[in-house]
Amino acid sequence: MKLAFLAVAAMVCLASTSRAFAQTIVHDGDDLSAVIGAAPSGTVIEIQGSGPFAGPFAWQGKTLTIRAGVGYHPTLSGAISLRQDAAVTGAELTGLRVLGSLTIWGSAGSGVGADARIAGSEFRTIEVDAAGSTTTKLHVVKSQIREYFAVPATGTPKIDIVLEESTVGSLFGVVALGTVGGKLELRRCRFRDELELAPGSANPPLAVLIESCLFTGGGAPNVGINIQTGAVARCVNCTVTGFRWGIKGTSSTSFENMLVYRNEIADVFSGTPQATVRYSLIEDGTFAGIDGNIAGTPLIASDYTLLAGSPGVDVGDDAAVSGRRDFHGAPRVQDGDGDGVARVDMGATEL
Repeated sequence: MKLAFLAVAAMVCLASTSRAFAQTIVHDGDDLSAVIGAAPSGTVIEIQGSGPFAGPFAWQGKTLTIRAGVGYHPTLSGAISLRQDAAVTGAELTGLRVLGSLTIWGSAGSGVGADARIAGSEFRTIEVDAAGSTTTKLHVVKSQIREYFAVPATGTPKIDIVLEESTVGSLFGVVALGTVGGKLELRRCRFRDELELAPGSANPPLAVLIESCLFTGGGAPNVGINIQTGAVARCVNCTVTGFRWGIKGTSSTSFENMLVYRNEIADVFSGTPQATVRYSLIEDGTFAGIDGNIAGTPLIASDYTLLAGSPGVDVGDDAAVSGRRDFHGAPRVQDGDGDGVARVDMGATEL
């Protein structure tokens, strides 16, 4: 019978400019869960197999890198759980297909709860259970969350969450029983359900940037972007369509260069006039003629790009632009109408 740690094919010590670390190679048939449990902090675990590898996979008080080997896209059949300890619990996860969830657990203590970086991976859900006065860091890029992404919080935690070029299949929510501060950045992502931010009245409040994101509700009975008390939020160059209501915000919310159309009841929730809305195409005419806002039916391609002749082409505010590329990766601020003057479009994509 294979012993858990003898199941790996190799372990070599490698040197970097700052520290030594161990690299472990895992193949099909090896006990990945046991390898993770036995690995010291700093270990790089490379999976050269397709799996599935049975979980659950859990660690605390150490930092591990788990990555797919070149040419592999391994399946992990259990959940991944990171739990705060006296030391930082860290993770770098790359190229994994996780059938379960990623859960990051906080506690009533202080300090850094966890520091996780994820690239090119897939999860059923992601949940950041922020608690106490911890700061939880999470950076996700080019990944897929098949269901929801949730940050339920108690106490007065801080979060530092960045989500880039990723897809969330259901609700994205920061909903606090306490108050959540820190920052949240969502860039060039697609959301197929509501985004709800209700972080409570933290001091300082949660700083939010939502840039070049696509919200497509498919008839979902809710609000596409729903910003509530406790967030200072900028929503720039986003497209919101297919909800009961398009956007909702407070007096500390700004919507700029937005494209909001084909929402069932209204494009703008009735309580949103206190938010700042500028240089946006709101199909139902809310705010038309004020601060550069326009009304009208947008002409939209199947990939949500504005078509030539659409009223949202080359009429946005260049000063509001946050990122250099649009949702599809095209450069921002182009001459979409052919008049010789480049100007940003309204919405997540640039013609």
